[in-house]
Amino acid sequence: MVKVEPPVQLLQRHISALPFDVLIRRIHSSALANPSRSLEAHFLGSHSPPDRCEVVATRAVSATTSSAARTAGATATELRSLLSQRLLLDIRRYQASNQLDLDDLSLVLANAIRHRLSPELAAITLQYFADALSATGAANQEPRRIEALSRIMEACCDAELTEWTPMTWDCLATIVALIEQRWLALAATASVCALLLQFLSTVVGAQLQGRAASSGLLKTDSQLLKERCLKLADSATQALAEALESDESSRWNPGQLQGVCAVVEQLRKFENLNAHISHSSAKQMSFWKRHGTVNEPTYVWKKVRRVLTMQILTHGTLERAVRAMTLQQASELFASISTTCGADAVGKVAAPLHRMLKVVVAADLGTMGNVIRIGEASLVAEGASALLAQSIDIIGRYNYVLTGGNGWGLLIAACTLFERAPLSISPVVDRTLGALQLALEDAQWVSPDSPEFFAHSLAVASLATLLVTHKLSTTTKLESRIVDIANSSPLLRDATRGPSIVVRCLFFLISTADGANGRGKIAEKRACALGLLMAESRDLHGKKEDCGGSFHLTAFERRILRFVQK
Repeated sequence: MVKVEPPVQLLQRHISALPFDVLIRRIHSSALANPSRSLEAHFLGSHSPPDRCEVVATRAVSATTSSAARTAGATATELRSLLSQRLLLDIRRYQASNQLDLDDLSLVLANAIRHRLSPELAAITLQYFADALSATGAANQEPRRIEALSRIMEACCDAELTEWTPMTWDCLATIVALIEQRWLALAATASVCALLLQFLSTVVGAQLQGRAASSGLLKTDSQLLKERCLKLADSATQALAEALESDESSRWNPGQLQGVCAVVEQLRKFENLNAHISHSSAKQMSFWKRHGTVNEPTYVWKKVRRVLTMQILTHGTLERAVRAMTLQQASELFASISTTCGADAVGKVAAPLHRMLKVVVAADLGTMGNVIRIGEASLVAEGASALLAQSIDIIGRYNYVLTGGNGWGLLIAACTLFERAPLSISPVVDRTLGALQLALEDAQWVSPDSPEFFAHSLAVASLATLLVTHKLSTTTKLESRIVDIANSSPLLRDATRGPSIVVRCLFFLISTADGANGRGKIAEKRACALGLLMAESRDLHGKKEDCGGSFHLTAFERRILRFVQK
């Protein structure tokens, strides 16, 4: 009888057999956003997310591994524990013999942060990294030090410094101190300065667990560290503004522009919650200050936004870069800029995006999702109504994508977009709603037992509600589908989507009661559906006081609920 080796031992033996260079390269090549290239995929053959501890299949990486071992299971948590133990042994052994250079240490530390390895590994590697960075060396090694520091900052930005990150406030304070030691070199380059801003804003928004300090009696005050990073971000912004005035070549690429948009939002959130922080000398009181004059503090996020806007407006190749992007990349960039900058900067991206949408073929869910994202961003952007109308028109032309089976979630998002659309583009919205209603007639009915039932029901109810509010004619098939949904009660068993479905279906049936057929089985089913919906709406109204289902309603649905209860 063949003895099957336990999966953890098999994984440990495999990790131990890998040379240090191969191991660190394999970890470093693992991606966070791509499941097929994740850490689990490289070592376990699984696409499971890093947080989950579910059992996954172990992939053989050696020709000598048995077929029984190929199907053995190991968890993502066990994988991270084994990788941390192995790297910790290597770091201590090689550091004792001075075999690790700055690049090796920065790679280990960056991947410990990015892939959430053990806090002990991150703390010890950071200590060795700080010693290596501070050691005296040749002047021509400074670019290498900046690259190593940039690698650490980028890893912190990727990890987003949540409670799952293996970092303490002491570790972050050490990294910030290392950055301050080489501040002039870091702030001298526009691209590195953009990364520096992203790192500082990530620290400002960090939500780490209150772990004890690894050594010593003093602990870092997280609030003071965040305020220090805010001041450093202010200094970096001033350096960028001066560089833009003197050097036109210091331009950010689209990815950096998108990253700095996130910086603006993060700093704005922090400064709004911490209004006591002194942002500038304008807030200092002067003895000779005249009465009646008030100097408002200049927030750092406003300074960053000003530099960002200047970067966009003076960017000579931005429009060409947008045209070379995929629709997903362009939609993400436009969404970031539309929520951060004014009309001039938004127009710089909207113009090439408008030309892209003229030739787009939204025949799949991915492309349709990008079109809807562009429409959502156009709602909040200044001067982007033409782009919004174009997005809605594309939704109408490729309506079959949203009613083809798996597009119910996107249809809900599209209906939310129509609800918020301004009256100036009502003809385009009306035309799209009519096209979606016709496409819905050919869509298959989703059984109440299906996992897609509630998504399908909310999509149909949302479309029906919009047809009524826009005073468009509705078909008998749509009415029949609404009645069937209502008779599939209790709808409130889904606490998230059920209340919305109840309110919208009830509004539709009440609003179309005058034109309904008052005879036969259809009338009986309609009356039964109305009774069930009225009963569930009363339950919904009763739960309003105790944080029940009505709190899952949107503002639009709350208005409808008040209307039907009159």
